[in-house]
Amino acid sequence: MTISQERYRKDNSGADQKLPPAEETAPEPLDEAIDHVNRALGNAMQEGDVFIISGANSQPFPVATRTVGEVRAMLQYVMNIGPGAIALVNGAAVAPDHILQQDDMLEFTKEGGEKGGSRLPH
Repeated sequence: MTISQERYRKDNSGADQKLPPAEETAPEPLDEAIDHVNRALGNAMQEGDVFIISGANSQPFPVATRTVGEVRAMLQYVMNIGPGAIALVNGAAVAPDHILQQDDMLEFTKEGGEKGGSRLPH
């Protein structure tokens, strides 16, 4: 016994309309979708780029072969990087002398549970 994989939907007149096979309508893999959006926004990664995230700010920069400390100093105001932010490269905490490689993802983050503002007196 063979089970049909054909899919249909009703058109405006109520008639059945055959849909293409599922593999033809499946969404793009996530990486391809992100690349597509970045190209459309002019944020496409170029050779030598490192993708940098700090809070709501994220953008590729041509900083491969530089250290995390150099990048922090260069981009602290542009990316709003706090002085106490922890540097993560590809998800792992790194020291300021860590040398970045092409296609790395550098994220500056705060300790869990820490808010951006200072404490107010009671």
